[in-house]
Amino acid sequence: MAPLKGKKAWRKNIDASEIEDALASASHQQRRGPAVESLKDSELFFVDTTSEDGVHARTSASKKQGKKLQLRSEAIVNQAHKAKPVTTHRPPRKVNGVLKKGRHTKRTPQFGSVPEAELDIWSGADADALAAAAAAPSSSPASLMLRRKSSRPKLKPNPLKVKAVEIDAAGCSYNPEPEAHQESLAALVAAEMKRQLRQELLPTAPPKLVSSTEMGDELAQLQVEEEAGNEDENEIALSDSNNDSDDDVTATKGKKNNKKTQKDRNRERRRQDEDVELQERRRLKQQRRDLENLDALKSQLEQELAEREHKRQRRQHVQAEKAAAIPPRLGPHRFEPSRVQVATTDELGGSLRTVKPDAMVARDRYKSLQHRGLIEPRKLVTKRTRRRVEYEKGARTEKALAAQAEIEGLQRARKEAKKTAKKAAYLADM
Repeated sequence: MAPLKGKKAWRKNIDASEIEDALASASHQQRRGPAVESLKDSELFFVDTTSEDGVHARTSASKKQGKKLQLRSEAIVNQAHKAKPVTTHRPPRKVNGVLKKGRHTKRTPQFGSVPEAELDIWSGADADALAAAAAAPSSSPASLMLRRKSSRPKLKPNPLKVKAVEIDAAGCSYNPEPEAHQESLAALVAAEMKRQLRQELLPTAPPKLVSSTEMGDELAQLQVEEEAGNEDENEIALSDSNNDSDDDVTATKGKKNNKKTQKDRNRERRRQDEDVELQERRRLKQQRRDLENLDALKSQLEQELAEREHKRQRRQHVQAEKAAAIPPRLGPHRFEPSRVQVATTDELGGSLRTVKPDAMVARDRYKSLQHRGLIEPRKLVTKRTRRRVEYEKGARTEKALAAQAEIEGLQRARKEAKKTAKKAAYLADM
C-alpha cells in the first residue's frame, strides 16, 4: 500500500479546555472584583507610616522663592560684575603668511584715555570753561579722532532756489496797469515765437508714402532728350578755352623742363636770408616801441583784466538766474513751464466779477513740483495708431476664381486666333 501524501495535523486533537477555563475564571474575577468576605484585613487595608518632611520642604522652598523676587534695576546692579571690562589695548589680529605683522598698526579706542570728567554731562563745571576747553586743541587720541571725523567733507543738499508758490507778474492781474500789461503780453508773445521757431528747426521726417508720378532719381531728371534743331551757343567758346588750356599746359611743361642753376639757388637763398633778417628787425623795433609805451600797455592790460572779470561776473549772474528758473535734470525730458496766464485787452474788465474761472490749481501745483525738482517731468504717451488689416471671408477664393477665369478666357482667345490664322493660310494657298 502506498504511503499517504502530506503530514498529519497532530495539533488537531490537543485538549485546551483547562486554559479556556482559567481565562474565563480570571475574567469573571476582574468583572466581579475582589472577594471581600474571603480576604483578610491585612490584605484589604494598610497603614501609611511615611513622614511628611518632603512636602513641607517643597512648600517652604516655593515660599522662599516667592519672597526673593526683586526689581529689574536691582537685578541689573547685581549682574554688573558680568559686564566685560573696557580694554585700553587691543591685541593684534592674527596675520596670514602673505602680510607682515609690522604693517598692522595698534588700534586704540576712541575714549580709552579720556578722563571721566570730560565725559560726564552732569558735572558741575562752568559752561564757558567747558566751551573753552573744547575749543582748545587737544593732543589726546580721542580728540584727534573726533577732529579727524569732523574734518571729513559732508555732502550738502542743494538749496531750492525756486519758491514753492510763485507770484505772477503785475501785468497778469485782473485790473493791471497798461505798461505792466504790455510787458506781460510781450513776454507771452516772445515765448510763443520761441516755441514756433524751435518747432521749425526740428528735423522733418521723410514722408511715409511717395507718389509714383514723381521721379526720385536726380540723374533721370537731368537726362532729357535734346531737340535736333537746337545749337549750343557756348560750344565755340568752350573749344577756345580748351585750346588755351592746352597752350598753358605746354608752357608749364616747358618751364618744368628748365632746371635751376647754382646761380638761381644762391639768389633764392639770399632772398630768404634777407626776409628772415627783415622780420627780426621788425620784431626788435616793435619791442622797443612797446618798452617806450609800457605805461599804456599796463593800463591796457588792466582794462582787459577788468573786462574779463566783468564778463565772468555777468556769466555767473546769468547762470544763477538760469539755476533759479530752470530745475535740475531728473529724466530724459526737459521742464516746460506753463503759459503766462495773462488776459488780452478785450478781456480786461476791471472787476473780479467778469474774470473767467479756470481750474488751474492742480495743474499749477503739479508744475510747481516739477519746477522745484521734486517730480520728474514727463510727457503724455499717445497710443500709436496701427494699420488695421481686415479679412473678408471668401474674398481670397473669389479672387483666385476670377484670375482662373481670366486665364481660361485668354487661352480660348489664343486658340481661336490660331484657328483663324490656319484658316486664312489655307485659303491663301488655294
